[in-house]
Amino acid sequence: MPSLSPTMEEGNIVKWLKKEGEAVSAGDALCEIETDKAVVTLDASDDGILAKIVVEEGSKNIRLGSLIGLIVEEGEDWKHVEIPKDVGPPPPVSKPSELRPSPEPQISIPVKKEHIPGTLRFRLSPAARNILEKHSLDASQGTATGPRGIF
Repeated sequence: MPSLSPTMEEGNIVKWLKKEGEAVSAGDALCEIETDKAVVTLDASDDGILAKIVVEEGSKNIRLGSLIGLIVEEGEDWKHVEIPKDVGPPPPVSKPSELRPSPEPQISIPVKKEHIPGTLRFRLSPAARNILEKHSLDASQGTATGPRGIF
């Protein structure tokens, strides 16, 4: 059972639109699934043959990640396909309230570097530099108000 909405935790199979043994192409509608909000069509993600319908029409409360159907490649013997044993419902998802709170993040405060004579303490944009030169102004007499301290 794929997740068809952000809040979906389980779904109901309303109707299978394809039958076992039918060829399917990527994008073909396979079945209709009722979510917590609406009835949505589940489309095939690959080309192949719908070999096995694992969860029948009308089944309710199927958990996300559960195997509902099996598609095999064309040319494979779809009548004798075995359902993988290791496929089953995924482990239950932890609710946000069950999660342990993470420790407070460490916040580091940058240390201001001392001013070294002969170096600039501010950054000039090309436009600001042009205006300062044009009007014979000194940038150290003004206050940088641009993003990241840029004049």
